[in-house]
Amino acid sequence: MLTAYDATLAAAADRAGVDVLLVGDSLGMVVQGHAATLPVSLDDVLYHTQCVAAARTSALVIADLPFGTYAASAEAAYAASAAALKAGASMVKVEGGSWLLPTVEFLTDGTALAAAGASMLVVECVPTELGAALTSAVKIPVIGIGAGPHCSGQVLVVYDALGVTASPAPRFVRNFMTGQDSIEGAMAAFVAAVKDGSFPAREHCY
Repeated sequence: MLTAYDATLAAAADRAGVDVLLVGDSLGMVVQGHAATLPVSLDDVLYHTQCVAAARTSALVIADLPFGTYAASAEAAYAASAAALKAGASMVKVEGGSWLLPTVEFLTDGTALAAAGASMLVVECVPTELGAALTSAVKIPVIGIGAGPHCSGQVLVVYDALGVTASPAPRFVRNFMTGQDSIEGAMAAFVAAVKDGSFPAREHCY
C-alpha cells in the first residue's frame, strides 16, 4: 500500500504492482502544506479520490475519512462513506478505538453476508511484538507503518517512499529511489521489498 493523491502517481503505482492506494488525509501536509491533517475536508478527500480512481486499473482505492466527518454519529459516517464510494473508493478508513465499534457495525451490517466489522486495520508506530500479536490475533489484514515486518502488509506515504520529505523522515521510512532511475522503478522496489520481507528491516522498527 502507498498513498496516492493524483492521477499520475496513482497510475505509476498501479503499473508498479502496488496492491492498495490510500488517499490519505496526509495530503494536508504533503500536498496542501499544512502543519497537520486537521484542515483537510471531506471535499478535499473526494477530489483526490476521484483523481486516483480515474487513473488506476487494478489497485484497491481506500479513502481516508477526515477528522470530524464520522465521529458525530453512525449516520454522519455513512454519509461521508457513501460520498467516498461515489468518488471511486472501494473502502474507507476511519481512525479510533472502541468508541467506533457501533459506527463500524452500522457501516458494514449486511454486506456480503459477513459478520459486521472492520475489513482492515492500519497500525502505526507500535513495537514489533505488538504488530505481530495483532496480526496473529485477528482474521483481517493488518497493514503496518512502523509496526514491524510481521504485519499482513506495509504502507508508506508515497513522497516518503520517493525520498521527497520536507522534514527529517520518521524511523519507519525508507527512500526507495536509491538505486533506481525512475519513480515507477522505486515503487516496484517498494512492492518487491514488502513482498520478500526485506522491508521493514530492523532499523525501521520500534
